[in-house]
Amino acid sequence: MPFLIEYVVQDLLFKYSTADLVAAAQSQPLTQQQLDGAARFLADWYFQRERPHDIEDLPQPLKAVLLAHIHGRGYSEWEKYSAPFK
Repeated sequence: MPFLIEYVVQDLLFKYSTADLVAAAQSQPLTQQQLDGAARFLADWYFQRERPHDIEDLPQPLKAVLLAHIHGRGYSEWEKYSAPFK
């Protein structure tokens, strides 16, 4: 069931432009859950395929926050999400 929910959320997020998502992410400090979701969504291969090069245009401060969050989680399986933010 959790995977189904993530697909629904992913579908909803794709209705917004990357610029809108970035603006929302930068509008206030994000919770741990929001950082988890942002990191997974933006680093996911599907996002990379559907919006090629958008990750390159993310503001460096946002990339740094997401990268620090990923490293701070301490989960080895999360390292796959770090590459786009380096």
